[in-house]
Amino acid sequence: PLAVNDPYSLYQFTCNTRAGQEHQFTAREFEEFRNDNPAFSAVVGLDGLFTRAGGHMLLGNLATGNYFSFLGVNAALGRTLLPADSAIPESSPVMVLSYTAWKEKFGADPAIVGRKVVIRGHPLEVVGVARPGFTGLSEIPLDFWAPITMAPLLKVSGSFLSSQAAGRI
Repeated sequence: PLAVNDPYSLYQFTCNTRAGQEHQFTAREFEEFRNDNPAFSAVVGLDGLFTRAGGHMLLGNLATGNYFSFLGVNAALGRTLLPADSAIPESSPVMVLSYTAWKEKFGADPAIVGRKVVIRGHPLEVVGVARPGFTGLSEIPLDFWAPITMAPLLKVSGSFLSSQAAGRI
């Protein structure tokens, strides 16, 4: 089980084309899904990002601001992402590091909160470090999380806010 509140109540939704190929939700489809499904207490959106920063390869997720609060995951240092962080496109250049990445890739620097890490030419302020043991929802442990609304700046191709692509729900 995942190290989150009530892991057995989580569902992952994907969208497939008629040809059976996986298709990412557009921002509009995501909003419709979130607003039109009262059976779910909350819906979070995710989009993967693999990058290089500070001499290290980093695997992360761009996530909606309710990601950490929905999962019941708090911060070991600083804070986690907040709904306001993903409210306006490109307005919150912030990130949360995993505890493991903070220790192994950033030297467990206790002054990491407030420091900027450049991702694909864009400085993101580290606002927190996730609690020990939390590595995300994927099978591969993640190094960081940033607001999904930063995707147009951080993704090489199709972003969550484009008409063609979006994050996973």
